[in-house]
Amino acid sequence: MKTTLRAANLSEKQIEEIYTVLSLICKQEKLQLEERGDRVVIEICPQGNMECVQEGSHMVIEAHTSHGGPGFHAYCVNLLEWIDEECEAECVVSDDCGFVEHPDFQRLKYEVFYPWLSDLKRLLLEDALDHRNYYFDSSHYLVAKQDEVIITPCGFIDRHEFEQMDVEQLAPYFFLWNEEERDAQFYKNCALHLLAKEGYGRYARMNEHSEKYASMIVDYIEAAYAKDPLLPLPLQPYHELCTLLGRDEAIGEGVMMDEEVSQYRHQEVYHLFHEWSIYAPGCCERSYDAVHDVLYLMAPYADASWGWEWMWQISSHALEPSKWEGMEEEGERWQNDTVFGIVRTSVQEDLTLLQAVLSAEDRLYIEIVVREARDLPYLKACIQKCGRHLLQG
Repeated sequence: MKTTLRAANLSEKQIEEIYTVLSLICKQEKLQLEERGDRVVIEICPQGNMECVQEGSHMVIEAHTSHGGPGFHAYCVNLLEWIDEECEAECVVSDDCGFVEHPDFQRLKYEVFYPWLSDLKRLLLEDALDHRNYYFDSSHYLVAKQDEVIITPCGFIDRHEFEQMDVEQLAPYFFLWNEEERDAQFYKNCALHLLAKEGYGRYARMNEHSEKYASMIVDYIEAAYAKDPLLPLPLQPYHELCTLLGRDEAIGEGVMMDEEVSQYRHQEVYHLFHEWSIYAPGCCERSYDAVHDVLYLMAPYADASWGWEWMWQISSHALEPSKWEGMEEEGERWQNDTVFGIVRTSVQEDLTLLQAVLSAEDRLYIEIVVREARDLPYLKACIQKCGRHLLQG
């Protein structure tokens, strides 16, 4: 589902006016607005961004709303109509759910979003979406599939339990913004989603990225408590994060939720790199060198002053061809469902170098610098679970 504002044949003055109005509205609504490459992105909520793209005298502002939910969709339509009202330029606001023509939230929720979720449930029970990202609006990784559980934006659900749940019960797991207002459940859903997707646990202070999301999780839990002190909340991770961040707790006597809190990064995941899936711990520190097209994955560490114990260097080409000489003769061969592989270990002064070449339609080169030999069997096992995407979604 999506909603769109289009404006064509704009003068420079009209383009400037739209950007000014957009900026003022974001300031009033306390929304983060930033330039990312060729577009302006408005962060409205987790799983819910709006993007503005200008091409010459044409401008499009658009939000994909399936992951955000019916409340997010309605909010985006209202936001775009507000922009239209404040601008002199002729704009056209539309959506594919009929909410612009018939602004009836109950109809939007029960006749558009819930049938969509019912179809998604059927596909998941048919295992039709394996290896496909249907749970995050965007991500650098895919959750590793487990037997008898269903992956959702807010955590795992037992498959049998999932099968018995109706759409109304499933909605909070898939739609962060399921009601018209941002109620306590909305803020709880945001916290559960960020715990599932970006929860680094004891590595919360590893870097700016992990610390930012830890703070956001705490903020959302406190906002949910402020709206409804009796709503069961993920208080155990809340207490842990407050301690790690050195932050005073704002929740005195809340209600602890009974359900187990999922944090996908606490296990191995498939880090995405072009057509490849790299099986490694979800809490890895990720860095991408766009100039040389190299992905780095560093072992997680609990404090920014600490260093990593191992580091992956992943590339679709051999950066130093001489380092790969003799792989065919010296390496150990293996294969899985999608690739053939060769792996080799060599000791270099105080470090050990683990090298692997994965072959399918093309090749992937993996080098892991390892400080402690005890990590070698684990890292070698991770390499052998790497492969090609079957479906990225």
